[in-house]
Amino acid sequence: MTISVADAQLFFLMLVRVLAITMVTPVLSTRRYPAQAKIGLALFLTWILFPVQPRPDQPWEVLSYCLAVSQELVTGLLAGFASLATFAGLQMAGTYIGFQSGIRMAT
Repeated sequence: MTISVADAQLFFLMLVRVLAITMVTPVLSTRRYPAQAKIGLALFLTWILFPVQPRPDQPWEVLSYCLAVSQELVTGLLAGFASLATFAGLQMAGTYIGFQSGIRMAT
């Protein structure tokens, strides 16, 4: 089995996005999970998702590849922050509902 440079570049691009998502999502961003476990999960998810990605015909140029890596990093961070904002909104709504029901029980 041979691995081309284009395939290795594609795998790294996918890994950057998945790593950014796993480092920011609320469930995995706590200190409860070690960094090695998060990296292992990101590698596993990238390995699972890699076969369904369309393959590039040729390797990337250096500058365009650096821009693509930064784009994947920003995309992953934004996806992680979106899930973080969703969980924060749900937590705030639950706190508000609990506060309201607690006050109603006291009066």
